Amino acid sequence: MITDFELAELLQSRIFHDLSGPIGALSNGAEFLREGRNDVVQKAIELMEMSSAQAVARVQYYKMAYGYLPLNAESNVGRLQTAIANYFKNSKTNIEWHTNDTRSEDIKITNGTGKILLVLTLIAANMLIYGGTLEVHLNQNNENFEFTLKGTSANGIKVDRDTVQIIGERNLDLMFNSQNVVSLYALKQCERMNANLSMEFTTNEVKFICNLKQVINNTYEIENASFSTL
Repeated sequence: MITDFELAELLQSRIFHDLSGPIGALSNGAEFLREGRNDVVQKAIELMEMSSAQAVARVQYYKMAYGYLPLNAESNVGRLQTAIANYFKNSKTNIEWHTNDTRSEDIKITNGTGKILLVLTLIAANMLIYGGTLEVHLNQNNENFEFTLKGTSANGIKVDRDTVQIIGERNLDLMFNSQNVVSLYALKQCERMNANLSMEFTTNEVKFICNLKQVINNTYEIENASFSTL
């Protein structure tokens, strides 16, 4: 069984891998600018602008998904929407939000719930290798909260077998790596939040359903000191 320390190391490896692409592109753009050729200057600037925006979007997304946050403190659904929109900008994945006629800003969500949603969004989107639509359905009834992520593609999806074993079958006797550790992280976050998580899939669709009871607490303690969120 993987230890929490090993899980943290593998997550760091995954994050570094995902950030190396846009950072490397920034370096390439700077190299083109040094050449001073008029025919590549504009392209170099465009490459650097796109890569820097992508790097910032990924850092912000990973900070919310993997960084420390008080689990039961209130989060803003609008922030999640912005983070997801920025992350998938210019990608082949189209994001749709469904909130049952409730304004997103009126839906209360804890940081812990937000973490689960963000990580599962990454997992589902990675299965849409040909592009497609990822629907986010949010449903709140007092303290009970449920969200469904449904990824569909007319060209088919690539079901990640490790994700099926980890989330679908709760099989943790696997060789973990920087790819499948994200599924383990999602499962562990569900355990911390006492959330029920299920997975369904067909040839053209993958669906994650998560429901839990949210108790939002805007006062939390760190090292015996109390802080209140604003």
